[in-house]
Amino acid sequence: VEKKIPTIFTLTGDVIQVEESFAAEECSASGIRSGKPNLRVVEAGKAVAREIDIAIDRLSRLQRFVLMHVPKEEDGNNFGVAVQGQFYSKLSKYLKWCDAIQDEGKSYHHSRADILRRMELDEKLEYRETVCEKEDKLTKSKATKTVANVPHIGDLTCYLARHDALQYFTLKNIMQGLISMYVHCYVYVKNNYEKIRWPRGRSEGLNMHMY
Repeated sequence: VEKKIPTIFTLTGDVIQVEESFAAEECSASGIRSGKPNLRVVEAGKAVAREIDIAIDRLSRLQRFVLMHVPKEEDGNNFGVAVQGQFYSKLSKYLKWCDAIQDEGKSYHHSRADILRRMELDEKLEYRETVCEKEDKLTKSKATKTVANVPHIGDLTCYLARHDALQYFTLKNIMQGLISMYVHCYVYVKNNYEKIRWPRGRSEGLNMHMY
C-alpha cells in the first residue's frame, strides 16, 4: 500500500499548494464550465475505494479465521478466548471504518455538487444597438457580448479549490490509515497467534472436532 501512494497522489506540497494548483486548473471558471469533475480527486478516490475493498475482504477473512477457532464455552482457562475476542472486536471496528469511508465518497460528490449549484455559472447576452447615418441612409448594427452573471465567482472558486484539496488530503490520510491498520493486525497476530489459533492450548486445540 505504501508503494502505491506516490503513484496515486502525484501532486506534491501541502494543502495550500494543492489548493492553488486546483484553483488554477480544475477549479477555475473555465474548468468548471467544462462540466468535468476534478479528475485528480476522482481518480484518487477510485484507487482508495479499490484498496478499501481489498481491506474489507482481508478483514472478513481474518474474522472467519478467528470464528473457526473459537472453543466451546466452559469455565477456566479463558485467557486465550479473551485475546480472541479482543482481536475480533478490533477487526469489527476496522470493518466499520472501511464501510464509513466508502460512504464518504458519496458525500464528497454531493457537497461538491451543492457548491457548484450555488455558483450558478449562468451566462447572459448583452445586446448593444448602434445607428449610423450615411448618405441620407440609416443603417443599424448589433453587437453582443457574453457576461458571466456571477459577481462572487472568485470567492466560490477558492472555496471549491479548498474543498477539493481537503478531499485530496483526506484520501491520502486514508491510505496512511490503511497502512497503520495492516501493521497493527500483523503485529497482533504475530504476537498472539498461539492464543488466537489455540485459545486453550495446543493439546485441547488438536482435540477440537467442530471444524
